[in-house]
Amino acid sequence: MFYNSLKVGLFLAVREIKKSSILANGLIIMVMMLTFLNLMVGRGVLIGLPEGATNSFKTQYAGDLIITKLDNRKNILREKTILDEVEKNQTIQRYSTRYILMANFNADYKKAQTGTLEIDQTNAELVGIDFDKEDEVTNLSNYIVKGEYFNSSYQKGIVVGSSILGKYTSVEGVGNQTLNTPDVGDKIEVVVNGTKEVLPIIGVLTTKVSQVDRRVYIPKKVLKSMVSDSDYKIGEISIKVKPGNTVDDLKIKLDHYKKYAYIRTAEKAQPQFLSDIKVTFSILGDLIGTVGIIVASITLFIVIFVNAITKRRYIGILKGIGITNLAIEVSYVLQATFYSLVGSILGLVILYGYIVPYSIANPISFPFSDGIISADLKDTLVRTLILITSAIIAGYMPARMIVKQNTLDSILGR
Repeated sequence: MFYNSLKVGLFLAVREIKKSSILANGLIIMVMMLTFLNLMVGRGVLIGLPEGATNSFKTQYAGDLIITKLDNRKNILREKTILDEVEKNQTIQRYSTRYILMANFNADYKKAQTGTLEIDQTNAELVGIDFDKEDEVTNLSNYIVKGEYFNSSYQKGIVVGSSILGKYTSVEGVGNQTLNTPDVGDKIEVVVNGTKEVLPIIGVLTTKVSQVDRRVYIPKKVLKSMVSDSDYKIGEISIKVKPGNTVDDLKIKLDHYKKYAYIRTAEKAQPQFLSDIKVTFSILGDLIGTVGIIVASITLFIVIFVNAITKRRYIGILKGIGITNLAIEVSYVLQATFYSLVGSILGLVILYGYIVPYSIANPISFPFSDGIISADLKDTLVRTLILITSAIIAGYMPARMIVKQNTLDSILGR
């Protein structure tokens, strides 16, 4: 009996879909497809914002693994021993050492000598780097917005993060003072540990990573000539792992140095607020997606309910000739399944065939990150199943309401 009802229900569903106009079927499928995309893309954009920031933090600053000084230290302890271990490790593809010191940057150093009170100056980290190695790890040269990156022609100059120069940032808060007048080509006085050096700005970089944009970079040889050996110590080592190797395995091998430095993957080293934003945006995305599912379910309910109401007599006749209530209900459930399944499949094709690849190739430029559309396949399939299940319920309810009516009343239209 149950099997026969399923067969009859399938026959009625196929017949109904074939009899409906192409336009009507297309519109219902489009509604389901747009609901699917709204569910996935809306959430994907929200989650993609912090993911984009996380990716930038990794590619433009931390690498796969970053070794940094302990909180109560000025530099990495046993730096030479750790560096020897890094150099010998066969799983490491590239690495960059950074020598970090706090410095004062004075754009009005000439005026200061004549007693001018208001001085255009700020404090920031001065980072000595091997510019070729740093570029191999973080591709800093790709983020120069004006001027040039270090090369053999520029052995004595500085590259300044955009957050330090007032001409390149509109954000200035407590402890985040900018230099108002300098630009590429201008010279500023760099004061580090009492040593003064006037150096030209050869380039300005912007990455949307605060750790990078609030720093001033200088060739490490120049920095070494400005400070004593006791101050010229490694503050950070950024590491990229060879393809086919895992960063977790490398971390385990280096973990016996954790008494002398923090050894963290990029994900663990990122600021806590990025993780908090990701969780928050994920919740918001789920809320928006839930609203989308409810709207789609109501839309499908109305479509099928109106369709069933206009065919009350037809349904009454079916019941009169012996078609079971279950078969009629199955037919409407299968119709809802068809519309939601086809709409979801089209949505999946558009999402993974066009939208996600396009967003990766052309990230959305937001103030604090280059956002992508995050669409984890497992999460997408779970939400697709939820959408189809909601559509099935929305198809079953109006059918159930109609078939419960008296057969004679249905035939007579009462």
